[in-house]
Amino acid sequence: MRNKLFILTLAIITCISVVLADNYPARMYLIGDGAPQNNWDLTAITSMVTTSPGVYTWTGELKDGRMKFIPYPSYEPSYGPTAADTIETGKSELAQDIVAGESYDMELRVDYTMPDKSCNITAGRYKLTLDITGDTPRLTVEDGTALADNPTAPIANPGYLYPIGDATEAGWDLSKTVPIAETEFNSGIYTTLIKLKSGSLKFLLRNAYERMYGATIADQPVNEMGEYTVEYSDGSSDKKFRINYPCTVNYKLTINLNTNTMTIYPEKIYIIGPAMTGIENDWNFFEDKTMHSTETDGVYSWTGELYNGQMKFFTSNDFSSIAYGATTADVPLAEGTLDIKRIAGSDDDYKFLVNAGTYTLTLNLSNSKLDVTSNATATNFTETNGLNWYIYDNYITCDGATHMELYDLNGAKIASSNNHEININNLPGNIYILAIYNGDIREMHKIVVR
Repeated sequence: MRNKLFILTLAIITCISVVLADNYPARMYLIGDGAPQNNWDLTAITSMVTTSPGVYTWTGELKDGRMKFIPYPSYEPSYGPTAADTIETGKSELAQDIVAGESYDMELRVDYTMPDKSCNITAGRYKLTLDITGDTPRLTVEDGTALADNPTAPIANPGYLYPIGDATEAGWDLSKTVPIAETEFNSGIYTTLIKLKSGSLKFLLRNAYERMYGATIADQPVNEMGEYTVEYSDGSSDKKFRINYPCTVNYKLTINLNTNTMTIYPEKIYIIGPAMTGIENDWNFFEDKTMHSTETDGVYSWTGELYNGQMKFFTSNDFSSIAYGATTADVPLAEGTLDIKRIAGSDDDYKFLVNAGTYTLTLNLSNSKLDVTSNATATNFTETNGLNWYIYDNYITCDGATHMELYDLNGAKIASSNNHEININNLPGNIYILAIYNGDIREMHKIVVR
């Protein structure tokens, strides 16, 4: 019950959504002026080794002073000795002396209203084991004189990685970094949605600069979507990735420490062009005309109606973002597998040319392929441009229409009529898409309502 309360409280305090195994935090840290790092500085906490879910160890030199145990870079929640009853001179915190060869009951402090209890340690070399799996958490203290230090190699499951660099919204400010949680205990896989832009990027093992994962070469260029190799550094080298994406976009980022890889793909793909609306020269972005990612990284799918015309793909609703199109001009959108390429500028701005129909499109950025399935003919309408219409006295009128529909630029239908006019009296001034029908004839127009 104690551990379940811990998880509930921790979620409230940290406002970080994480995946835990058996209700135990993935990591535990030492903090305090008796700990090896820098006093009570949250950016310099000491990581313990998670030996099994809910059991954490650390071996090394401690200093004269106090310390406690925290599962996150935050002063609460924390673990301290239950029996702590000594108030240090000039301080309000309670402390208990701990010595090698003894074990101590520990309790969880969930917020600042509870007593702040800590361990009082005499300088020396110790092995600490904190076990929170039982009804009462327990700290075991051993003489560490003959024992080896914690490994300086990469931590087997750091629990969190901290993205930092001017490619991130945090920049180089440690206080603003947002940790990426391990997908499940000891999985070695860290996944998040993160806004990235052009700039440098690396990943800290804790919210400090000593241990990190970065690139294999300095300023490794990341120009394309896909997979890149990551390399561990103990701080002796500082190799960063150089993200060369022209605008700030949400990306799905996955670090896999089992394979030492980083994969990066956009959250979704925008399909734009006249083929999406049936309106000539319409290259607007529509939020409801996006391909969403599948269970496979870098693969996106969309099913819907397409019209006669051109289309291409963007990684965001911004023309400066990465775009994908055909390998040559006006490649027909034929059923089967087509090649795609990254396009930029007017020289290679190649699009796909669509014949109206209902399609399923599957875009695979990992192998630069577009799979096309033609489901059915989209409509029985003949697209024309010969019906006369006009806006007058708060009405859109077309004498030859048998049915009319009005859409906003997000593709939402906002008005319709089963005769030759639509009342727009209460319509906000904006740009809209008008569809006019007469039997098997349809016209599409972009209109301005003032």
